Amino acid sequence: SIEKACVVPSVVSARALFWRMLRKRRQASTPFGRTNGQDGFPLSCSSRKMFFVFLLLVSLFSCLSLIWTLSKAQYSPKSVSIVQLNENVPDISGSLNEILELLERKDSESARKRVSLLLKNLEISSDYEHQTSDFIIADEDPLSHECALDTYPSEPLTIENAKLCDTVAQPVYRDSWRCPEDPTCRTCKAEFIEKFTELQAAWREPRQQQERFTAIHKWFNPSHPVVVSAVNSGQLFLFMNWVCSCERLGMDPRKFTYVVAADKTAHKFLKEQGFLQPDPSYLELSFKISRNYRGQANMGGHADINNFLLLATVDIVDLGFNTLLHDVDIAWKANPFPYLEKAVVRRDFLAMEAPRSGALGPVNSGFVFIRPTKRSKVLLHTLENLAALKRKQDQVLWNSVIKIPAIASQLSYRILPLHEFRKSGSRRILQVRYEGLPHSCSFEENEYLVYHAVGNDKKMKLIEQGLWFFRNGVCHKEPCFQDCGDALDTSFLPVSEM
Repeated sequence: SIEKACVVPSVVSARALFWRMLRKRRQASTPFGRTNGQDGFPLSCSSRKMFFVFLLLVSLFSCLSLIWTLSKAQYSPKSVSIVQLNENVPDISGSLNEILELLERKDSESARKRVSLLLKNLEISSDYEHQTSDFIIADEDPLSHECALDTYPSEPLTIENAKLCDTVAQPVYRDSWRCPEDPTCRTCKAEFIEKFTELQAAWREPRQQQERFTAIHKWFNPSHPVVVSAVNSGQLFLFMNWVCSCERLGMDPRKFTYVVAADKTAHKFLKEQGFLQPDPSYLELSFKISRNYRGQANMGGHADINNFLLLATVDIVDLGFNTLLHDVDIAWKANPFPYLEKAVVRRDFLAMEAPRSGALGPVNSGFVFIRPTKRSKVLLHTLENLAALKRKQDQVLWNSVIKIPAIASQLSYRILPLHEFRKSGSRRILQVRYEGLPHSCSFEENEYLVYHAVGNDKKMKLIEQGLWFFRNGVCHKEPCFQDCGDALDTSFLPVSEM
């Protein structure tokens, strides 16, 4: 403990200094008396005891003052790091040495003043209490106090007050959000709003929602992050390849993945695979969500699938889980959780990089690690409120909302490094970025945690990275580089289902 670490050395230090003084003063006169001529010690027995007690008290007092100050700063061995001592913490050993030197020169007045100064420096004052920040990293973040969030919305923004189509308030988005006659976008997006409202109402049906929450609490370990994905039948081969990449690392994704099926065929298959899913009653809609995948980005049922993904993510975060919003066109080369959990501390979310400008970057909305904070919950509910406006590009919505001044002023997030969290085309970007930098900043071509196959030809991109493991409906430990099956593989599904 800190008490033992401090008190024991204090006693040893005081004893050592005391005997050092006696050795130096053999056969010499001192301000305290004269040698008795017998044993060579300058002090009487009682005087020696008194001076030893004085040294011990000075050392112990300094030690206990430090302990008291640490306790006032809410010291916790698990959460507080002592980085360096404040320069105002007195140097006990050095001061006592100076006092001894003065005594040896028979300058008792200077020695008395030095002792008084040492004792004064050891006093615990209100000024010193305010200096604890110089050497302690506090467990509690002062910026997390609710009064420090005065500029952040207390409630999620809505279509009406976000005003994404206001070219004056949001000039950077004029190419992404257009509605000349209505700054709220509502009149220009009426058809999309109606469709999303129906999908949202089906998902938020109270009885079904409560059943989902109960199942989620029973299934997942509250101390482990939850991966949230959404998929239709045509994309199952991509999702299953991610499952294979996890199993290859010795991980069972069924224990930490919540997957939303966008059609009943996908729901049936995922149930057989042992994944937790919501009851498919949310699929009873007046419109059909396409279950096909054409191999092109943002096509088919992409918008509706990502709406389900967002709604499920909002639920998991609201329930208090660290949550990884995760597209299906991703493979893991190594377990990213240790990195993500360490990096997300005191942040609201982390996101893979989209190296683009305007409303298309910097967040890649297909890989976002979210900590359940007050700010992140307001952000996600704002995204849900505005999701009806986005059509197919949820990335545009994410990057638009995080730049709204009221949100941006207090939101804390970081973009994950591209050399660890790769995407299609990242190799050339990294080469340009690392040119001219020190060798310690270089990146290894084949060392990274996650790869995201953005754009078209997703399977081929994963094959080129040596990250395709799903063949003939089965996971393989070794990657496939040729004869890996159809580019859009559905052969593992029953013909009657497709």
